Amino acid sequence: CHSQGVAHRDLKPANLLVGGASGTVLKIADFGLAAEFEPSPSLRCSRQSLRYTLCGSPLYMAPELLNLAEGEGYNPMAADVWSIGTVLFAMLTGRPPFRASSLAELIRMASASKRYLKMPLRLSKECRALLRSLLAVSPQRRATLDGVGKPMRKAAKVIRKERMADAKEKEEEAAALAAAEAAGAAEGDGAECEVVEGGEE
Repeated sequence: CHSQGVAHRDLKPANLLVGGASGTVLKIADFGLAAEFEPSPSLRCSRQSLRYTLCGSPLYMAPELLNLAEGEGYNPMAADVWSIGTVLFAMLTGRPPFRASSLAELIRMASASKRYLKMPLRLSKECRALLRSLLAVSPQRRATLDGVGKPMRKAAKVIRKERMADAKEKEEEAAALAAAEAAGAAEGDGAECEVVEGGEE
């Protein structure tokens, strides 16, 4: 989208559709709040690309949007990147990055994400590094979509490897359980035969 001069401005799980035979096709829906701008090969935001409208869903909104003052502009591409970070965090952990009980608390936590962002230790270091780059408080220091391509592929490779290892472990456990049940059933059959033979004598 960004390379074609479009920022979504409301990225969240409800607007992401997963499809395809193996669930590998991701489609972005609901471009009702999208903003168009002159695309730049470097994906840098020019003054003309700044936006001034507060929009999006608070849990997935970048801190500069949550703190937007009247007349202030923001980089819609950087805001999208933050939203991608929050969605990815939720997909990997099952919860949003900031557990806030009010909008004021959410703003405080998102504005100091380095302090409040708790990364589960079970995430690989590649995933943690990727999430930190997507959820950098400063829009200038935040990753661009172009810049996260390589780390994202690396993190996806690690996740895939971990999932394959988990699946293999589950298969091995299931095979061991089936073998144990089969051995138990065979022993049970033998015991019944012995009792029957003993009874006939």
